[in-house]
Amino acid sequence: MQTIFFTLLFSFFCSAGFGVSFRISPKELPIAGAAGVLTRGALMLAQSVTDNRIAYTLAAAAVGAYAARLISMVCFSTTTKFLYPAFVPIIPGDLLYNTVVSLVTASYGDLAANSSQLAQALLGLALGASIVPLFFRSKDYWRQLRGGEGRKFPCSLFRKKV
Repeated sequence: MQTIFFTLLFSFFCSAGFGVSFRISPKELPIAGAAGVLTRGALMLAQSVTDNRIAYTLAAAAVGAYAARLISMVCFSTTTKFLYPAFVPIIPGDLLYNTVVSLVTASYGDLAANSSQLAQALLGLALGASIVPLFFRSKDYWRQLRGGEGRKFPCSLFRKKV
C-alpha cells in the first residue's frame, strides 16, 4: 500500500514538474499533476488485470489523453499543454535505457527482450493517445472519410472562397 501511495505521489510531482517546462501557470500545475496521477493509477490498475504490455499501456494512455482533453476543455486551453505532463509517468524510459545498454554491451538475448517490450510499450502509448481524439472528433473524421463537406485541409488558407 505504501509503494502505491509513493508511486502516485512521485507521479504527481513528475507531471507537475514537467508542466513547468511547458509553461503551465502555477495555478494549473496541480491539475497537470493530477492528470499524471490518473494516468499512473490507470496503468497500475490495468497492470493488475492483464500482463499484455500493449493493452495496459494503451488503457493508461487513453485515460491520460481523456483527462488531458477534459482538463483543456475546462481550462479553455490546448490539449497538448496537459497531454504531455499526463504521459510522463508512463514513458518507458527504463526499457529504452535497458535496450541501449544491451546494445552497447552486445548482450543480444537481453536486447531482443528489451526492444520487444519497448516496441510494445510505444505502440500501446501511440494507440492510446490516438483513440481519444478519434472519439472527440469522430463526426469530422467520418465526414472526411466519406468525402463530404467537412474540412479537407487543417488550415483555412486552403479553403475555397465562395
